[in-house]
Amino acid sequence: MPLFRFNKAFGITRDLKVFLHLQGGLTRRAIPDTDQHKRQANKLRVAHQKDRQLIKKQRKRNKEQSRALNDARQIIKEQSKTLTSKQQEIFQLKNELRVAEELRRSAIKGWPSLRRSLVGPATDDRAKDCYITCTGRTDGVGAQINAIFSTILFSRAAGIRYVHTPLSVLDHTPNHISDWVPKWERFFGLGVGELAPSEVGSANVMPVELDSAELWKKKPNTLYAVSDCWDFADCYPDLYSLIADDLKQKYYAISKDGYLIPKEKDVFQVAVHVRRGDVTPSSRYKARYTDNAFLMKVLGNVSEVLSSLRIPAQWSLYSQGDVDDFEEFKRLGVDCYIDSCPFSTFHSLVSADVLVMAKSSFSYVAGLLSSGVKIYEPWWRQPLKDWIVIGKDGRLSNEVLKTQVQGVSMGKQNIDQTS
Repeated sequence: MPLFRFNKAFGITRDLKVFLHLQGGLTRRAIPDTDQHKRQANKLRVAHQKDRQLIKKQRKRNKEQSRALNDARQIIKEQSKTLTSKQQEIFQLKNELRVAEELRRSAIKGWPSLRRSLVGPATDDRAKDCYITCTGRTDGVGAQINAIFSTILFSRAAGIRYVHTPLSVLDHTPNHISDWVPKWERFFGLGVGELAPSEVGSANVMPVELDSAELWKKKPNTLYAVSDCWDFADCYPDLYSLIADDLKQKYYAISKDGYLIPKEKDVFQVAVHVRRGDVTPSSRYKARYTDNAFLMKVLGNVSEVLSSLRIPAQWSLYSQGDVDDFEEFKRLGVDCYIDSCPFSTFHSLVSADVLVMAKSSFSYVAGLLSSGVKIYEPWWRQPLKDWIVIGKDGRLSNEVLKTQVQGVSMGKQNIDQTS
């Protein structure tokens, strides 16, 4: 009983003490702050909302990245197909090149031993009534005239009489010029002094390839028809120099007075041919494209040599396409003739003192007719030994160029003194 009372008294004292501490703010632990709890809860809600928004944005980004990745995979897949197609095309072209090379080699083996000078009229009895002509082409004027030149060259070497078949179809014919083809035919004068097919009408026409054994049988009363003799001409390009006078005589037999472009007198004429138009970095003819930077190096080389010799020059550039593509040349004082008269353009290339040729049959033919310095950029038609070949870096031999420029300059002075 006394113990119970003591415990009860102790409990009352303890509760009283706790009450007094509460009243006086003397409790050992802080009283919970409900507002603080609300603020903390609100912060948690805001943070949770931000996290949800970030997650939502991240998911959206992931979807966009996934779509971009799928698009990239699709592009890679398409590029892979294109690459495979290109590889197949390259493989096919290599095969065609290999076959062409084999044919060329077999043709060379089949040709008789050729003297290093051309023969005159045929002395072989079999060749007396045997003829050859170039026909059946439909490409551009440069390619067709080049093919005819190669056939004339071969006919003289083989001792077979050349018969001239006039041009009949030309690619790149303008719609507004009705007499385009006969105009080019007259311009080059290739029929001057040559037999026409009608004059050998009784001959049996035999279409053949250059490497055909039939061609070398030289059957009497036969007119062999070829599309070109490039395999022969590209093996022996220097032989062109031995028929150059004949080709020039034909060319100048037809007056060119109507195609003269006024030029400065007593200055060196430098003509630059640039193949553009259907030739672009991405076209099927991209291998024949030459960019402006490369040409600037070449012209810089020529300018350096002319300056060292103190020879004043007038520079002219001939091309097709967009005039704006040649602004950098204009800034250097080069006269640019873009899409101008092709007859005047060709004659300007032929008559220039220095001809910078393009990878084009058009300027290749001009080079064969030119008496000036020929600067040649390598392509599949082969250069003559006196042509100056441009290196891959756009440089050329200054010494050779200097010597040839001096030779042309002396020739011009001699002509001026005698005229």
